[in-house]
Amino acid sequence: RALEYLKWETPDWIVYPGGALGNTSSCGKALMELYEWGWIKKIPRIAVINSEGASTLSDLYNGKFQGEELRWNQGKPNTELVEEYYNYLDKEGMRPKTKATAIQIGRPANILKGLRALDFTNGVVTTVSDAEMLDGMSVVGLNGFDCEMASGASVVGIKKLREEEIIKKDDVVVGILTGRQKDAMLPVDYHNNPQNKFAIPPKI
Repeated sequence: RALEYLKWETPDWIVYPGGALGNTSSCGKALMELYEWGWIKKIPRIAVINSEGASTLSDLYNGKFQGEELRWNQGKPNTELVEEYYNYLDKEGMRPKTKATAIQIGRPANILKGLRALDFTNGVVTTVSDAEMLDGMSVVGLNGFDCEMASGASVVGIKKLREEEIIKKDDVVVGILTGRQKDAMLPVDYHNNPQNKFAIPPKI
């Protein structure tokens, strides 16, 4: 839909929340096919935004576990590294922990396909906090749209990557909102706390 809207002029970036990585992997596959067919001339970069409390892909991709950066490696990723990471989580009793339940996933079902998508698009992976995701969710709401907390990861992930100058000033960026709000109390609680950055408490 985003590419249709842009009349097949590809953006510089497509940014996704990272959970099971189904959206990431399917986007990567679609971009491969569109490029092969000649429908797009440029390959956009994919950015995956993990929650800090469910950061499997970020940890492995960015070399935070055992110092090795997990890559697609021409279809031969180091699956032993993935298993060692999962065993480490089990041994330490570590479980994914975030209020963004849609991406509260410690063992992404599509991690290998996600690596393929990142490889094809020269992608990046980073993390954001729950507080930041709530800010992102609220910014979307204040602009008249609805999204779940996990989708707020796209918004604040773009902000983070821009501040780090990974996303450049003039880059065209598409942020994907992957789902609608499922917990009605999240925005209520957010706006009832004036300490939150974008809170607008109701006037009673």
